[in-house]
Amino acid sequence: MFGNKKSIRIFDLSKETNIHSKLKKHEIMTTAIRNRQNKLETIISKIAGVNVELTVIDETFFSFAFDGDNETAANNIVNYFKSHANVENDGYDAECDCTVVYVRTK
Repeated sequence: MFGNKKSIRIFDLSKETNIHSKLKKHEIMTTAIRNRQNKLETIISKIAGVNVELTVIDETFFSFAFDGDNETAANNIVNYFKSHANVENDGYDAECDCTVVYVRTK
């Protein structure tokens, strides 16, 4: 039925391998970034005295949030970063029962 017609290559395995390689590199990078984020959360949690969650907003803008209303913990974070970054203590939000401190690197 197909006779002498050229076969059509549906999958180019070299490209598939290249895509797989890129996905693997992305996975490794994502894991490395998450590991660094976990390490930073651990360090800042020790400084604050409470468990802190880091959110990366963009390359120079971050937030550190923790459960409850703890002005001492917020001040500890502010004091740690204030000489190296612009820091804003957003304070306690009763709706989510959390406190957020924003940090923008200089």
